Amino acid sequence: MIIVIVIQSTRRIENSKIFLLPLSESDDRCQSMTLLGRVALLVLLALSLSLAIQFYFKKIEEENIFNQSVDISLAPLLLRSLHPSAIVSSWQHLMADQSLSATSDNRNAATSYICIGDIHGYLDKLESLWMRLEEHLGVDGLADANVIFLGDYCDRGPDTRKVLDFLCHLQDTREISGRGQTIFLAGNHDFGMAAFLGVLPVDSVPAAFDMEATRPSMQRDNFPFMVEGGMHFQGKRWGGSLTYSAQSTFTSYGVKMDFSLESREKFREAVPKRHLDFLQNMQWVRLTDLQTPF
Repeated sequence: MIIVIVIQSTRRIENSKIFLLPLSESDDRCQSMTLLGRVALLVLLALSLSLAIQFYFKKIEEENIFNQSVDISLAPLLLRSLHPSAIVSSWQHLMADQSLSATSDNRNAATSYICIGDIHGYLDKLESLWMRLEEHLGVDGLADANVIFLGDYCDRGPDTRKVLDFLCHLQDTREISGRGQTIFLAGNHDFGMAAFLGVLPVDSVPAAFDMEATRPSMQRDNFPFMVEGGMHFQGKRWGGSLTYSAQSTFTSYGVKMDFSLESREKFREAVPKRHLDFLQNMQWVRLTDLQTPF
């Protein structure tokens, strides 16, 4: 038996519903539930209802704060989800009924912060996310917002090259507009890709620094080839194993990943300079003072 709790409104707890869904219409297990199982189910239902009630009163408190003429756009969207589509869902849930339309008079988009994480090579999801943000904030509102990408742009999905094309174009056009800031942080996947390509996102590497020394003593050398300047251990893990699911990134650039020195050279030749510059200029940390009503 599956228990599904659907809260249709954050304002009215009576609109919430609890469904008991048998795995099939003729599920005999639902008929032969032991007394202990029934007691456990009742406890679970009570706990679920309690959580729903707590959520309801929390939303009431938040609405009381927002009703005190506080600009809701000051609340940062600090979400790091598995896919960008989940960010849109969370955005809608968090900001439900709070007038995020472009015509809202109590929104100061210049102080809005939008954080987007874990794109992972899914261009369609990124484009869908960006379009829906425009719908919520309006074109001008999104242009004035400060957008912080939290990293992990590559791997897993099929479109890493196109994702980086999108982000580079976005970076260039928003920089030319001179309105909201656009920040790109380095995720572990991006750091591995940058290290493998020899464009670590650092200002400089001391000449005497031994990149090979970054490999923990207990870890095997995933990419046992000597390259000019050495290679950070995370680059070896990224391009010398399946740990990061980097094969999809290679494929997006038209290169087969076979853990050889030749495939690395082909990969380096296939990655445009603009992408190399993007990877090398990613930030590790971004400190920003935020004012929120929370």
